[in-house]
Amino acid sequence: MTNGLDDSGNHGGEETPVVIQLVLHDVSGEPSPNVAEAVERHQAIITPQFPGVDDPALAVYWQVTAPPAEAAELQAELLELPEVDGAYVKPPEEPA
Repeated sequence: MTNGLDDSGNHGGEETPVVIQLVLHDVSGEPSPNVAEAVERHQAIITPQFPGVDDPALAVYWQVTAPPAEAAELQAELLELPEVDGAYVKPPEEPA
């Protein structure tokens, strides 16, 4: 599956994508079908926040990268799912 990102990490040259920090109930290592469908429907991608870790306490943390126009609706939709403990929009990084 293509992730919709161009070489610079942006969605087709649009504004910088919005990152949603996601906390799931399940530590199975995969998001539920409901979460995966919501992410795909909003043209976003989901990745583990801590890839490759065996610690169940860290396996529940995910990052969803979404186009700015989709982020607020996607966040609200994710928060409605019973398997989601939290979905927080990560503030943009500020220059040092």
